Parts: sequence; structure tokens; C-alpha cells
Amino acid sequence: MRKVLLSVSVLALGVVTAAGAGTVYVPVVQPSASNGHRLPTHLWISNLGTGEISYRSSFLPVGVDGAAFKSIAESAPQRVAVDRTQVVDDAAESGRTGLLAIEADSELQVDAWVETHHGRQTYMGGVPIISDANRFEAGTAAFVNGVSRVHTAQIALVNLGAEAAACAVDFVRADGSLAGGNAQVMVPAVSLGLYDDAFGLRQMREDVSVSATCDQPFFAFAVENNPRNSRVTFISPASQIAAATVIADDTAPIVFDRPGQVHTATKDNPKLKLSVPVTGALKLDRLVYDLDITAGPWNAKHPECAHNIAFFHRGRFRSNCFSNLNAFGPKRDWLKNNQNIDQPAGANTNARINFLFVQGTTYHINYVFDAVNKMVHIIAQQGGHDVGHFDMRATAENHILTVPSTGLMLEMGNLLNQVGCEVPSLGWTWTNLHLTMFPH
Repeated sequence: MRKVLLSVSVLALGVVTAAGAGTVYVPVVQPSASNGHRLPTHLWISNLGTGEISYRSSFLPVGVDGAAFKSIAESAPQRVAVDRTQVVDDAAESGRTGLLAIEADSELQVDAWVETHHGRQTYMGGVPIISDANRFEAGTAAFVNGVSRVHTAQIALVNLGAEAAACAVDFVRADGSLAGGNAQVMVPAVSLGLYDDAFGLRQMREDVSVSATCDQPFFAFAVENNPRNSRVTFISPASQIAAATVIADDTAPIVFDRPGQVHTATKDNPKLKLSVPVTGALKLDRLVYDLDITAGPWNAKHPECAHNIAFFHRGRFRSNCFSNLNAFGPKRDWLKNNQNIDQPAGANTNARINFLFVQGTTYHINYVFDAVNKMVHIIAQQGGHDVGHFDMRATAENHILTVPSTGLMLEMGNLLNQVGCEVPSLGWTWTNLHLTMFPH
């Protein structure tokens, strides 16, 4: 791995924070661009703590029993100083595919993505970071929804157990009925299994979800590769079957995608911070994000308080937040947003509409920050139909939304001990993030 140390605002970094001291796993799949060149997995390892942090890592090649290959404890420790980020240009070891295991405490954040270019367009596919917070327990089913019969290059199974895992893979319809598959595979302990034939998915004649289950703790995902524009996309698993999500084949100059389940708020993992990397500082005319949110129960003590949907900013709140979208429950029943881009301390613009969130219902949010006209446009949909929309005034100096080279951060959910009338959204689920940026 080639590493560089940068001094940056680590508040603007990081996709997954482990629930406690432990190990996270970065899949390294080595996809190919349309010209045949190997696409590296980029990595950020950031220190969010107040003191120097040491971590250990080990690369576990595909097909090798990770439990017996090399103990992380045997690897040399790496140190990351406070407010520093270790940038890894290529997470692979000697060009191999496999899992990069990273062991550290909860103050270390890890972020990974694969970047491709087509003409003047840049596309970034977020790589799922696997931890105790998002793994599937033995015997449960993981559903990879919205897979493409045309573009799915590989289906991946990750065995997180200490013994070899017997896994079953099926294809199921939206109603849960079996459509095909019925594959049985063994995955070595603590290892990544990559299946280039996608278990016959490309021969299916209908849209399906991939259903996977193993007799050890595990994770599953799909790798999609569009040969026309070299886009590589990673689809993360969900705990339920969902309708296929079409990833827009848009022509926006800069695109970031995280299809599939991104976060489910639990007591052990109530809030997720996810970064959107950029290739350099930007000046934008417009930024658009789309996100699906499935409503869970209201906070028992304060249902009327803010249940965070999307807190999107440039690395810090004051003067840098372009979306602070929240759901409010009984006694208020609002969908409310505020922003404070380039405004002085304490200032913001905000607006709300009456909106009744129904538990178990999935809503699609389309959010447009129009810097040129200094407006925000928000549309909420359910089942493909508009169920709420509102516009509000935005602020941006010189009618431009600037983005630092450290990228953007999306926070989903609130902490258990959040101050004020802000409460955790336990049981709420975020899926299918799609973000586009239009430079000035």
C-alpha cells in the first residue's frame, strides 16, 4: 500500500466509525476500467481523537483462510497523529484482491472508494466498510437489491467468522418468491469470496434481489461495472427485499453513489458519518442529492423533537451546512430544513411543511441546492408520487457553493446523548444515496 500523511480537518472525513474497539474490513476487488486498466481502491484513515492513535492492519487475499493467514497482532503498528489523515492511494497488496483488515479503537475512521473517469465526468463509487455495526448474523438473510442483470460483474460474500462458512445464494422476486439461483458455496474463515459468474444472475430474465445467508457472521454485496462509461458501483445489502433502485445514468460532471442500505440507527450505532470525497477544491453552481429514508418509531420520550434525516456540510456546522433536514413526530408532524452557508454565527434560513411520517414507509428525498439562484428545492415522494415539497431561500457568497478539497460530510441520525430537542432515530433506515455536483 502506498501511503501519504496529510494534515486536514478530520471532521470532513470518514465513513464508518466502529461501535467500539475492534476490526473493520475494506473489500479490495480490483475492478477494471473499459480500457482494461486496474482501478485502485482509495482509502482514508483518519484520527478523530484527542491523542495519537496506533492501528494495525493485515491484507487477507481471496481464497485464503484469514484466521490462519496472518494475525493482525503480528503486523507492525501504524501511527496517526491528532488531526491527521493517512491517505492510501491503493489498498491492494501486490495487486491482489482480498480484505484489508484494520484494527484500532473507535476514534479511527475509515473511508474507501473507487474512482473512474469518462470524458469530463468523474464518478466515485463508495466501498462498503464492514464492521460489527453492519454485519449479518449467522442464519439471517442479506438482500442485495437493485442488482443489474447487465452490469453486475461480481457477487461477493465476506465470512467474518472464525470457521469456514457454508453459504447459500438465491434470486428472489419482490414478493419473496424464489426466481432462481440455489447456489451453495464455502467461504474460508475471515475472507472475501468473489464470484465472477454472479451465480448466473446475468442469465435471469427478470429483475430480482440476491438473497444470501451463511452459517457464520457475514456480509454480502454486488459489484457493478458499466463498460460504456467504466462506472464501478458497490451495492450494499439490506435486511429486507426492496424494489429495484435504478441508478441514474446521468451526465452530471461529478457523481457519488452509495446504493443499497447505508445506515440503520441502533443503540450501538445511532449515527453514521459518511464522507463524499472530491478530487480537489470545487466551485459549484448546483448540488443535488437523492436519498431514501424508511421511517422507524418516534423517540419514546420526545416524539415531537428533531429526528435527523440528513445533516450535510463542508466539515463543520457553522457557516458550512447546506442541508439540515429533520422529521418531527406527533404534536408537530413536520418536515423541516435549515441551512447556513457562508452566514455569520447564529444565522440561518429555514422552512417547514406539515408532513406525517408513517412507520415502515419508505420516502424518497430529492434535495437541490441552487447556488446561482440562492434557492433550495425539496421534494418528498412515496411510491413514485410527490407527497410533499417546499422551496426556501439559500445563501452562497457570489452565487457559488464552494467545496474544500477534504470533501463533504453527510451525518445520518443523532447520538443517544444529543443536546437540545434532537433525538436519536432508532430503527430508521437510510438507503440509496446518489449525489451530483455541477461546477461553475
